[in-house]
Amino acid sequence: KYRKINDPNTIPLLLVGNEASPNSRAVAYVNHKTKEVVVNPQGLQNIEADKTYQMWADVEGEMIDMGLLSNEEDLIALKYIDEAESFNITIEPAGGNDHATVENLVANVFL
Repeated sequence: KYRKINDPNTIPLLLVGNEASPNSRAVAYVNHKTKEVVVNPQGLQNIEADKTYQMWADVEGEMIDMGLLSNEEDLIALKYIDEAESFNITIEPAGGNDHATVENLVANVFL
């Protein structure tokens, strides 16, 4: 994972917390050449045990699941989504959700 984030083709993107979670931060490392995404979620605030963070790619207004995040891990490989316009992190029920709960959006970055 460390080799992936240090690849010269990898772009680091800072996902900044919004008003719902102003102190949250996560870094997504995206490599469009190898089509890989690795996320460091350690800057996300702690949440209840029955909740989880989930990352989504916005493609033409549709939120596509990229995977679950835990701020107890340092680097998590997620699904690469072609044509993503932004990355978004929401708080969802433990185990994740089929559809993004947009009102629980806590961080995002435009690509």
